[in-house]
Amino acid sequence: MKILIRKTLYGTFALLVLIVASGRNLAADGEFAGCGLAVVRGEGSCSGLSVQFDLSTCAVEEKTGAPHVTCVNSVLARAAVQNSRHRYEVTLTRNSDDLWLAGAVRLVHPLKEENVRAATSPQVTLVALPSPVPTLAVTPTSAPNVVSAPLSVKGSFRLRGETLDKTDFVNYRSGILLRARLDAGWIPFPDAFVFLQPQVSKAFGEPLYIGSSPTANTRKDTSGNTTDTSITLHQGYVDLQPSQAFKFRLGRQVLNYGEGLIIGAADWQNVGRSFDAARVTASYDFGSTDLFASKLQDNNLLASGPGDKNFYGLYNSMKLSRWAESFDLYLLGLQDQTTKPGDLLTAGLRAKSTIGVLDYRLECDRQWNAVSAYQVDLEIGLNTPEVAKARVSAEYFRGSDQYNQLFPSIHAFLGYADVVGRRNLTGFAFHGAAALDPKLWAQLDYYSFRRTNNSAPVYRKDGVLLTGATGPGSPELGSELDLTFKLKPNKSLSWYGGASVFFTGQYLTEQFGSVHPLFYFIQMEVLF
Repeated sequence: MKILIRKTLYGTFALLVLIVASGRNLAADGEFAGCGLAVVRGEGSCSGLSVQFDLSTCAVEEKTGAPHVTCVNSVLARAAVQNSRHRYEVTLTRNSDDLWLAGAVRLVHPLKEENVRAATSPQVTLVALPSPVPTLAVTPTSAPNVVSAPLSVKGSFRLRGETLDKTDFVNYRSGILLRARLDAGWIPFPDAFVFLQPQVSKAFGEPLYIGSSPTANTRKDTSGNTTDTSITLHQGYVDLQPSQAFKFRLGRQVLNYGEGLIIGAADWQNVGRSFDAARVTASYDFGSTDLFASKLQDNNLLASGPGDKNFYGLYNSMKLSRWAESFDLYLLGLQDQTTKPGDLLTAGLRAKSTIGVLDYRLECDRQWNAVSAYQVDLEIGLNTPEVAKARVSAEYFRGSDQYNQLFPSIHAFLGYADVVGRRNLTGFAFHGAAALDPKLWAQLDYYSFRRTNNSAPVYRKDGVLLTGATGPGSPELGSELDLTFKLKPNKSLSWYGGASVFFTGQYLTEQFGSVHPLFYFIQMEVLF
């Protein structure tokens, strides 16, 4: 317990320590900013990474050995290459888009004697964290996870046809969604990285409304017409890394922590979620600490307003033991200056690990000030990698009637039909996923839902009140069955498809009648 407390306190205050430490004279320790660049290649987890060093500007007289890559945890790695006299090192960090970023190459000089004896080893050593058999994700991260130096241009193109048959208990909706993103990364100089992600997001036949006067908009068709859908900036930021363990990120960016239960990229949504934010990250041997501040609304741009809306967070990600390979502690603040009381505080814990063939995931948090609320989500899984690479799991979830779900990746939890949200919801789920073929995966999920407070209403996945579902009555909301598939013919192309049916329980039947919401989709995504 003393070790756990000491590590947690260290993670929480690491930013303050590193801010002071980053100002020291590195030359005094025999380490200074060096020359050259590092190129990260590979995809997926750290165990699949390789690093190529370009030391052409370093006047290296002797041939260096193969790079040595060490995975510290799921978001931090180090790579090094050396000859008999010099050692070049670089820190690799994984950001919220699963991009592995290489920091500045640093020359360690003079090389310590014990490193001279181990110089120019031809073997690459990878020390990776164990991971469970992955559950089929129908919310793929569209950004590729390779960044080359000094310039990298990649992207993604996605088409999805979907039908939502009364998933809101009122409307039948159907359409084809298109999204195209371009990912441009540039290293203008060591210790800096610039990333731009323009995006086009639309539905087939979706019109554009252009302001024709201060109080009116004019509809313009974007298909078969001379009006194009607007291009927006989904992400645009700069990373500044004054030391290997300390990084600033400034600009429009995705914030994604854990599985996205509290703060997520919401990549299933056609636009996705990003924040106008500043973030500083401190990396250390057993984890990292993020401190961020985001402006959600600025009501004083044109004139004096009622106040702004802001979002703040302190997020610690640590590896404590084999029982807690991922152990996160966080404190979040949602500030709304337009209401009283407007500040919502959230303190939470997330733990995840794999022990043999078993794995677990736990996330719980407590909210106070603006409301008094809580939520808990626990999943325990069994992996059978020798039998069709399968995984089965059971999940329990509970959210109080005042709970504010903040900014989750909503489609990834509580059923793919997106009928009910986490607020005032209690239930359980069973999940099963298996590889039917090396390129084909299938997943089956079953959910059971009921109200936590029988006197409180029901809320949708986006946190909005489900119209008509108010007042006392039965706690039974219903159940949902999801079947999804993923086909990946090659590295760049992925196909997804699935169907979901929601069986209404007594309470929703009393509210809406015998309505059984349906959802089905097919999606194609290409990375380039």
